[in-house]
Amino acid sequence: MKILKKQIKSSQAISNYNNSTPDWQLINDALKNDQTALELLVKKYLPLVYSITNYYAKNSDDAQDITQEVFVKVWKNLKKFNPEKNFYNWIFEIAKNTSLDWLKKKKAIPFSNFEDKTGQNYLADTIADQTPDPYELAQESNSKETLHLAIDQLSFPYQEVVKMHNEKEMTFQEIANLTNQPLNTVKSRHRRALNLLRKILTSNH
Repeated sequence: MKILKKQIKSSQAISNYNNSTPDWQLINDALKNDQTALELLVKKYLPLVYSITNYYAKNSDDAQDITQEVFVKVWKNLKKFNPEKNFYNWIFEIAKNTSLDWLKKKKAIPFSNFEDKTGQNYLADTIADQTPDPYELAQESNSKETLHLAIDQLSFPYQEVVKMHNEKEMTFQEIANLTNQPLNTVKSRHRRALNLLRKILTSNH
């Protein structure tokens, strides 16, 4: 069984960016709707933001939600960022303030505003890609049976999309066509299903 992973770098992107690409370039390109620049910027600062949110939230689930909210705020305010300032300090303050606000409100910002015209949510996908894949967790424990038992605990719509995408290697568009569901609904179900599987598998470790 082949484990599918989302590839966020095209050959062109690899030639345009590397680990030494300055923040200002990534920011400028992200503001020009360069999705690769945005994804690289998110990946670069994800460890910092998550460490801050986890410090305040004290649990991984809330920390992940706050981290998502932080990057939504970053994207919405990126054009306001003063390039003469330090981006590290800027995003640090956003993460800290968002964490404090979260503790008061316990309410997250919806991610739907970040989807493009095709229904793809690049930011959500990028952040989700940093968490352990349920199939990798099952392989680490050498137990495919454990994974299958975990999948069986999901409701049918979640079981269906996981088996089609991860086991039958169908694209989200193919699944949408076959099940007569909107593409965005299929992608949302898959993300939700993987999150549920992670919780089931990690609770069994």
